[in-house]
Amino acid sequence: MPFDSSVLLVVVAVMIVLFLTEKLPVDLTAVSGLIALTLLGFIPPKEAFSGFSSPAIITMISTFFIGAGLKNTGVADKFAGAIHRVARGSEPVTVTMVMLSAALFSAFMNNIAATALLLPAVAGLSEYSKIAPSRLLMPLSFGAILGGMTTLIGTPPNIIIADVMTASGVSPFGFFDFFPIGLALVITGTVYMTLVGRRLLPRRHGARKFYKERGNLPELYNLYERIFTVKIPRGSALSGQTIASLRFGSKLGIQVIAIIRAGKKHLAPGADQILKGGDLLICRGRISDLEQLMRFQGLKVTRLANLDQYNFSGKLTGTSVRVSGRTFENMSIRQIKLRDTFGLRVVGIKRDEKIIYKDLPQVLLKRGDILFGFVESQKLDRLKNHPDLELVEEDLSLKTILHDGLFIVEIPEQSRLAGATLRESRMGELIGLTAVGSVISDLINLEVSGDYEIAAGDKLLVAGDSREIEWLGKLGHLKVSSEVPDAELESDSIAVTEVVLSPRSKLIGKTLSEVKFRDKYDFQVLALWREGRPYRSRLVNLPLQFGDALLLQGPRRKIGVLADNPDFVLLSDIKRSEHKPHKAPVALLSLLVMLVLSVFDFQPVHVAAFCAAVLIVAGGALNMEQGYRSVEWRVVFLVAALIPIGLAVERSGAGTAVAKAVIGMVGDYGPRGVLLGISLLSSLVSQTLDGSLTVVLLGPVTIQTTRSLALNPEPFLAAVALSASIAFLTPFSHKANLLVMAAAGYRVKDYFKVGLGLSLISFMVLVLLAPYIFPY
Repeated sequence: MPFDSSVLLVVVAVMIVLFLTEKLPVDLTAVSGLIALTLLGFIPPKEAFSGFSSPAIITMISTFFIGAGLKNTGVADKFAGAIHRVARGSEPVTVTMVMLSAALFSAFMNNIAATALLLPAVAGLSEYSKIAPSRLLMPLSFGAILGGMTTLIGTPPNIIIADVMTASGVSPFGFFDFFPIGLALVITGTVYMTLVGRRLLPRRHGARKFYKERGNLPELYNLYERIFTVKIPRGSALSGQTIASLRFGSKLGIQVIAIIRAGKKHLAPGADQILKGGDLLICRGRISDLEQLMRFQGLKVTRLANLDQYNFSGKLTGTSVRVSGRTFENMSIRQIKLRDTFGLRVVGIKRDEKIIYKDLPQVLLKRGDILFGFVESQKLDRLKNHPDLELVEEDLSLKTILHDGLFIVEIPEQSRLAGATLRESRMGELIGLTAVGSVISDLINLEVSGDYEIAAGDKLLVAGDSREIEWLGKLGHLKVSSEVPDAELESDSIAVTEVVLSPRSKLIGKTLSEVKFRDKYDFQVLALWREGRPYRSRLVNLPLQFGDALLLQGPRRKIGVLADNPDFVLLSDIKRSEHKPHKAPVALLSLLVMLVLSVFDFQPVHVAAFCAAVLIVAGGALNMEQGYRSVEWRVVFLVAALIPIGLAVERSGAGTAVAKAVIGMVGDYGPRGVLLGISLLSSLVSQTLDGSLTVVLLGPVTIQTTRSLALNPEPFLAAVALSASIAFLTPFSHKANLLVMAAAGYRVKDYFKVGLGLSLISFMVLVLLAPYIFPY
């Protein structure tokens, strides 16, 4: 292999590693690889951005517009109603109809978008039919994946393979060339799921539970286990203050979900709600956290006026350490267990020329942060040798570290902290203070472990913000009780509803506090469902993930607005404010126009799809702003960057070298052996890598291989594209699977148990039919 080809393959290998590890977003990895190969001369500058004008990209953007038009006109909801009328509550019939409906929609739009489009409708169908969502939502995602294999525009791998063929001088597939194989896959997959797979599905209600009685969602999330009351005494200093001043949410993750005042209940009060003496607050969270927090009341604070008057004891070294790698990024000191693992007691974090002393255990670290503290001498080498930590200064003067942000607290007589260890007190977790040492007369002992037992009269040296102690004093003597007179969370004006984060949600990777969720959407998050279990505490600093289900409480009148927000998929039967059912004929007509133009070869597929997209907007089923919001731009940039990279791989000779290796392994088994080997490789790679990347890499290799063997490339290229979509084994194999995971309460093992049989059947159907539809 030429040296240049080796360099190119190294760049591609680095990209694959980044795709697998997700150290960078996949779209950023793709465009970075594109720039690298352009600068190295593998891609001519005039071709570097050719992917953005390729037919594949035009087709993809058009299908997003078409999907948005179908959503906006309520076509999916009408399908759900028809399924309910036909199935009449029969689970086998409902599963069959859901899969076929998903396959139909997915044939003409992106299969992830098709899943998101039908998810609320199928969730509603689950309610009407009294069938658990876990029995319907995996068939929904699997049906959408299978349906995407029936047409050229149904899934990105199909679109990209046609582009690869055109670039290599091979006549591309037509709109319905995949249809015979795809239809066979849909039929066999539906039969399997109805007769076999359905019996393997769990009977869980997941993130939803459907009965006629109200309030079952809170029961499903076990919210009532965490509801308690706080009574504000008359004459309290809190009277006239706001709910925000309590700081229950930011400190403890406790939410005030209602206020009972003068016998009247006020649900979902805002952070600016004024409190009054005699108010009874109904709160959601851990009552034990608030009770333990109150133990810190009465502490006496003393400033460190002059360090020279103190002597120090303890075998500790003052040090500063920089966070240089990504391992600890977005992790807290508590999660990393710096004290246990490295013997490092952090008393300050330097970030952007500022020192952070407050809430040190909860601070999420960033690359470049410098941690100041004390390290146990015997663990210093462990700290030095870690690849993601860089020792900045060693043997720092203790007085250099012990300055601003440190003070002494004295434990009063009769304190409820007496007898507890520092670890049991949860000082860092509850009030953001870090115990550094104990003070006896003029001696500061720095060797204070988590097992140190607190006694009345103790003086502790702590790092943090002394105003936390002052805040505790202002709370006064609150009366906390587990007795709740009225735990109902809904009323005529306030509703509890549920949403799933959409594939292109801007909230993915961010925390609720970062996006100011309550202020922005006027809903508060009561709980979160992820990977088969609910999370109810300390949600504000939990980074959100694609597929998370959020249980929300807020104004009933604003649920329709929430439904129209592209960040969410609403799992409630609610009328959307932007729905235009009278424009459904326009959306359906646009599909017909696309089919006629492409099937009868009046225009290429990308032109036909673009015409349909324009017709949907011109006909009023969608406006341009809604269309732009519907496009998953990450996928667009990913594919646009990968297309020139695929051409570079082919031109460099790397594709020829890999093709020879493939022939060497499976060439002796004849065309069927080559087909089987390439299909298996494509399917396996797609379980971990994006299917688009799989096709970009394997497409040119397949063409080179078939040319070397003097075979028709079509059956092999069809196998590469369709195998890349056989992604049923894990929720991470395809975003459609991940989208329904939280909504149905699936676990990873559920996908493997149900998807293994479907994968094997789909693989056999593909390998058997491809040579008959596309002869060698």
